[in-house]
Amino acid sequence: MTTTAYPTLQPGTSFQLKAGDGAATEVFTLLASATTKSFKQQIATDSSYEIDANAPTTLPVRMSVPVGFAADVSGSGKADFSRFHTLQGFLGMTKNYQIVLTGTGAAGGGTYQGAFILKELNLSTSDEKLITFDFALESAGALTFTAAS
Repeated sequence: MTTTAYPTLQPGTSFQLKAGDGAATEVFTLLASATTKSFKQQIATDSSYEIDANAPTTLPVRMSVPVGFAADVSGSGKADFSRFHTLQGFLGMTKNYQIVLTGTGAAGGGTYQGAFILKELNLSTSDEKLITFDFALESAGALTFTAAS
C-alpha cells in the first residue's frame, strides 16, 4: 500500500468540482465552484483480540490491520442552471471527479481525483443566474492527489 502526502483540506476551503467524461483520455468539465463543509478520509480496519500465551490471565490486546480506504466530501456550491442540471443527472451514479484546490502545492493547492458517487444534492436557493446547493460525494475507488506546481 502506497501512501500519498495529502494536504489538510479544512471545512471552508474553496475548490472547483469537475466531472470526467469517461473517455480513455478523460476530460474534466467544471460543474461548480464550491466550499467544503467536510472532507473525511478514513482507513477501515479488521481487528481481533490476541491473548499473550506467556501471560494467559492478562486481558487480550486488540490487533488491527488496515483493509480499506474511504473518503467522503460534502460541500456547498454555486452553479448556473445548465451545470446544476448536469450535476443533477449524476445523482446516484459513479463517476470520476476532480476536486481542484486553488493555489500552489506549498500552499495546499492541487487536485484530488477519483471515482465518487454523488449521493446527495440539495437545492438551497436560486436567483436569475445561479443556483446554490449542498452536495455529498462518497468515494467508490482509489483517490489520488497531485500537488499544484
